[in-house]
Amino acid sequence: MKKNLCLFFLFNFIASYCLFAQKVNNIWAFGDKAGIDFNGATPVATTNNMASEGGCASVSDRTGNLLFYTSGLQVWSRNHTQMPNGSGLLADTYALQKAVIVPFINDTNRFYIFHLQSDMDVWGNFTGAVHYSVVDMTLNGGFGDVVTTQKNVPLWTMGGTEHDPPGSGMIAVAGDNCNVWLVTHVTGNDNNNSNIFKVFEITEAGINTTPVVSQTGNVKGPNAYLTSVMKISPDRHKLATTTFTIGAVNGVTVDSSAVELHDFDPATGIVSNSLLLDGYGTFFYNILGVEFSPDGSKLYYSMPFRPLMAPGSGGLFQMDLSLPTLAAIQASRTAVSTTFLLGDLQRAPDDKLYIGYFNSGNTFADRIDNPNAAGTACGYVTPGFALTTPTQVKTMLPAPVVYPVQDTLYSARDTSVCSGSALTLYAPSGYLYYYFQGVESHDTAATVTGTGTYWITYEDHCAWHSDTIRVHSYSFDAGLRDTALCGTAFDFNIEADNSNNPAGTAYQWQDGTAGTTLHIDRPGRYWVKMSLNGCSDTDTVTIASKTVPQFSLGPDQELCTGDQLVLTCPFNADSYSWQDGGHGRNYTVQQAGTYIVTALLDGCEGSDTITISAQDCRCKLLVPNAFSPNADGLNDLFSIYLGCGDVPVKYRISIYNRWGARVFNSYKPDQSWDGYVNGQPADAGTYFYTIDYEDRKGNPFSRKGDVALIR
Repeated sequence: MKKNLCLFFLFNFIASYCLFAQKVNNIWAFGDKAGIDFNGATPVATTNNMASEGGCASVSDRTGNLLFYTSGLQVWSRNHTQMPNGSGLLADTYALQKAVIVPFINDTNRFYIFHLQSDMDVWGNFTGAVHYSVVDMTLNGGFGDVVTTQKNVPLWTMGGTEHDPPGSGMIAVAGDNCNVWLVTHVTGNDNNNSNIFKVFEITEAGINTTPVVSQTGNVKGPNAYLTSVMKISPDRHKLATTTFTIGAVNGVTVDSSAVELHDFDPATGIVSNSLLLDGYGTFFYNILGVEFSPDGSKLYYSMPFRPLMAPGSGGLFQMDLSLPTLAAIQASRTAVSTTFLLGDLQRAPDDKLYIGYFNSGNTFADRIDNPNAAGTACGYVTPGFALTTPTQVKTMLPAPVVYPVQDTLYSARDTSVCSGSALTLYAPSGYLYYYFQGVESHDTAATVTGTGTYWITYEDHCAWHSDTIRVHSYSFDAGLRDTALCGTAFDFNIEADNSNNPAGTAYQWQDGTAGTTLHIDRPGRYWVKMSLNGCSDTDTVTIASKTVPQFSLGPDQELCTGDQLVLTCPFNADSYSWQDGGHGRNYTVQQAGTYIVTALLDGCEGSDTITISAQDCRCKLLVPNAFSPNADGLNDLFSIYLGCGDVPVKYRISIYNRWGARVFNSYKPDQSWDGYVNGQPADAGTYFYTIDYEDRKGNPFSRKGDVALIR
């Protein structure tokens, strides 16, 4: 069987990332027992058992079913009970992004929880650290638990040569090479200028504890980035950060609050080219939350209050990042809300932005319904989404869960299968998930029959493949139909219809004739074999013979002038047609001529012709064609009569047997033969006669014929 293979490759990092992870963020857990379920057409408020003043995270499986959630201090399973080993995680209660969940790259059942401490002790010493713990969903009867030996594992701690404490901003970013980056930032102190990013790489091999260090930024001094938020753009190439702190530079109190925009390289984890968009030096600016629009063209950031704790002085601002210069971007700054005490923003699965409230007790979250639109057209709604009473929103909404960017491979190929046969399509082993025609399968093979387009999809955390197979089933049909022809010997061509068959089909008849035509001259059963690329099939046809009407109208006849004669076709046919267009079985003749009848039966026709001649019957002899001299009083004599009733002037009749011997002779018109010869009964059989006579006008007449003597 011939196969034609054609491959083509398409890579689309953003789209492929969503293929595997498109529903892992569909259920949010945040604030004081608040939650939102995004699996339906419209979001639904839910509840849970978590109370988190700061950062939090929740994760669902790839179909949108909740797995677990965490405040960074505790971990709850999907049944909303604390995991047996799910308490005592090292994190700050109020750290803004203190919890981030990252799935293991090579294991669907295990997850990292990165939890962060970013604070100072009572003596003003920084106590910040980043730890991680591992959740294994196979534990605790499938509800998951924190692995005892992988709990509170230090990743970044103070001490030794490490003098730089982490700030409260921490996010996960999908990398380009089957990896995930954990992005953190140094808190400013007297020993650094605080504009340092530390980015840790997570691969199939685990966590690289040696970070990628980038020194870039505009905010300096003690406490800078101590309270901060980070967000990554949808294309993963822009990083936005805020800092919500006040410190001193060279003994001068400086408001370190700012929002910055940086370049991020998802291939290397390097942060660069920092731009100061707003704040830094403007007293009590208090920039806290930040988020990108779904298309990445707009940046939103929140100010809970300005100046200090003045009601009505807070707000939410938008900048247009699509503009060509920093000055143009800054000039696009638009207040889309003046709501007081706004917290962080988070892009949701419904492509809207949800906004928390700074240390509030609100039972709703605000929302931006059209965040790609410029200015106030973005559609800020307050209250935007009602939570289930008495749950409350807090400053932070759950940190998004990210998976590695999947390399996306599309392949297509053509193949063929013989009609009635099955074809097994295979996907390579070793992947996490398999789908056949979009339905999840637990097998790497699928069996198909018949023509169609089929696709097998298989994926893991780092690759998504879709193999489309266009299957052509070689089925053959010569279009032969049984038929019957008129007669028993005929000249006929059987034609195989090649329009129903694939191009290149070969034809061979039962007698070895090649091609689509077979000439036959008799009825019978015939077949043709059609073949192509190892597939073949046979079509058979029966050619039968149909009855052709055969009949006779009888011998040619004479018709006396003025008389009429009825001709009848003796064959029982479907229809009849006479020479003048008549259609009856009977035809009345009133004059001399040639008469033809055609009988049609099941499409076959037969015909006969008879000639009728005119005869003047005024003195015509009436001669019987048989007699039976057996003394029964019926037809005992062979007698001659003159039709006109006249008496012949001259008359002679002679009768001969079959050997030519004369057995009777008479000159009297009224004398009959009694069937005796020399006084003895003549043998039964056929006898021949000649009659000669003249009428009174002297017109001579002659008549010859035969008569049957019957005993």
